[in-house]
Amino acid sequence: MNGPTARTATDRTDRAAGSSSGRTTFITAMVILLIAAVVVPTGMRRVAERYGKRPIDLRVSLHDFDASSIRTFHYRPDIRVVGSGPEWVGTEEMFTLIYTLPQERLDERPEHYLVLFVTYYSDPEDTIPHTPEVCYRQAGGEVRNMDTMPVEIPGRADSPVTIRTLDIATGGDLVTVAYAFYHNGRIVHDRERLRLLMAMPGDRYTYFSKIETVIRRSPAMTHDAALEHCARLFREALVELADRHYPLDASLRD
Repeated sequence: MNGPTARTATDRTDRAAGSSSGRTTFITAMVILLIAAVVVPTGMRRVAERYGKRPIDLRVSLHDFDASSIRTFHYRPDIRVVGSGPEWVGTEEMFTLIYTLPQERLDERPEHYLVLFVTYYSDPEDTIPHTPEVCYRQAGGEVRNMDTMPVEIPGRADSPVTIRTLDIATGGDLVTVAYAFYHNGRIVHDRERLRLLMAMPGDRYTYFSKIETVIRRSPAMTHDAALEHCARLFREALVELADRHYPLDASLRD
């Protein structure tokens, strides 16, 4: 009788000990989870504060861009472009300027005219805008050619830089477009590469700008001539923007 009775008492003791151990493990796990719920968000917040990228303002607003700094072409404030305001591009820092070729008469509707369209974004949460090949297609345009070309930029160590070029038929007009993004002092002609660069660690402050030049041309103007005009306008605009408007590279770090 003693044997079975003793084993039964031992079993009860073991079960009680196991139950107590299980409760202790459960309580310990809950305490760890509660501590983690407090500590981890605080730690992540501190990491984000330390390494997260911050916005940075332009040195001079794009609203104060000097249209006369473009010396190759004639500035035409009398010609307006519809559908290119802040509500369309998601930023107040932007401008659209119209230029004509030197040989165009100022008292007549120009046969060719150029558009300089520049936007600036600095909030790390800003969405990278659609590129012209997407926008023109959405508006019913037909992209007939898409390529890249090198452009010499005076004073830049990375010159020549590469920009994207397009030929588009739209609304009975033929236009040639050249554009690139300017991100923290670098020229980027690919939207996905820009997205990747913005996500990489590095500078404390971040911004990007899109510089787009467009020429509406007659069938008599050659493709190469249109590209040259767009590239020249891009070059002159970038020099002015980098010299006077965009943040200095040294200001992007702590």
